[in-house]
Amino acid sequence: MSNDSTLTFIQHQLPALDSGEYTVNVSQAVTINSIDTEIFQTSPLTVFVSGIRFQLDTSNIQSVFPPANQQGYYGNVFPHVILTTPTLPWQRGTGEAASTGTDDVASWLGVMTFGETDPPPALQSLTLNDLITPPAGTYFPPLTLEPGQQNTDPVTVIDIPVSLFNAIAPSVNDLAWLAHVRTVDVTHKVTIGDNPAPGTMSLVISNRLPPEGMNTTSFLISFENYAPVLPADDGTPSTEAGNYQLMRMVVLYNWTFMAETEQVSFAQYLEAVNVAPAGLQQFFDTSLSSGDATADASVQNIINMGYTGFAHLLRNGDNTVSWYRGPLLPYGTQPFIQLPFGDADQLMRYDPGSGMFDTSYAAAWQLGRLLALNDRNFALAFFRWRTRHTSDALVQLEQNILNKYLHIETDITQLPVEQNIARIRSSLMTVVKQLIENFKPQNP
Repeated sequence: MSNDSTLTFIQHQLPALDSGEYTVNVSQAVTINSIDTEIFQTSPLTVFVSGIRFQLDTSNIQSVFPPANQQGYYGNVFPHVILTTPTLPWQRGTGEAASTGTDDVASWLGVMTFGETDPPPALQSLTLNDLITPPAGTYFPPLTLEPGQQNTDPVTVIDIPVSLFNAIAPSVNDLAWLAHVRTVDVTHKVTIGDNPAPGTMSLVISNRLPPEGMNTTSFLISFENYAPVLPADDGTPSTEAGNYQLMRMVVLYNWTFMAETEQVSFAQYLEAVNVAPAGLQQFFDTSLSSGDATADASVQNIINMGYTGFAHLLRNGDNTVSWYRGPLLPYGTQPFIQLPFGDADQLMRYDPGSGMFDTSYAAAWQLGRLLALNDRNFALAFFRWRTRHTSDALVQLEQNILNKYLHIETDITQLPVEQNIARIRSSLMTVVKQLIENFKPQNP
């Protein structure tokens, strides 16, 4: 299994044509002896290039992070959306060029994140006419419908209080930094089916970390033509935004998750490792003696070998404490198990001295399985192997049923095909005759 992979960051990937109307003129000149003798001119052809605007199909979203409806230590992760179309964040514009000192391209898409205390604006199902003529005191940029769009087309929006909008909305220059393209190696990535996921995708990232200890809602928002009301780079509100009470924004996608409070940060874990002299980080605490000298000595011996006690939720729902010892410890081990094992539970070991389970080998088995399934080639080979064996098992089950109830048993390796067929026919006729006898009318 190869762990080699490549990840390339690209600032942006512009579409070949921006959304808008184009006129195509085609002419052909016939030249003889360097003299134009005749020119053919076609009538102008008007075409309209329309990018995604008010609706986003779910097939355009590869994934979101933090995952929807999940909880975990996400307090240090900016919520983001991964899009399958690399050019999508730049198919439209904010109405004003960025001035970041790079390529001055701002994404028209952005992720806005709201905690429970903000609170998150409610989703509203409206029509495009509600964007063209918003209520008094509600801002929406002047909107011109494009070919194929109708006033009655549905759209999902949120109305954000202007004070909250000014506090958390990105600036135009922020939007230039909050989207980029990534090219990743998907050779060994597990996907649905045999075709790997696209290797080039675009990301749109929120400018705000989720608050810890509460539900968080993130919205993929359209910032098309919103530049006049966005805050400045230093957070100064736009003067135009001050003329309104609400900011109406089109929502293309939304999801909810919870960022739990992390008791110990990663930096604290690293600092705790740095001790002098080097050695184990956890020692037997004599103040927690059980009063049983033999049991204390057993526990102290286990801890001195590098084991640590962790809370363990068993499959039946019970809670206990189990031992775990990682692989990166300065102690040798003697292998005493014979592979293979069908699941991690078979590698759980019980320590009678302390009355606790040792989960070290079970954890290693689970980690190995995850690493293997992360390799696409291995995962596909394993899937095909399982499918083939499942099919063989079903065929054998059907044969066993025929053997039991119809006394039909074929053996191609021993009998010619004709004899097998005759044998099956004879068995079937025996069964059919018995059925006929059972259903014959009885004489009164």
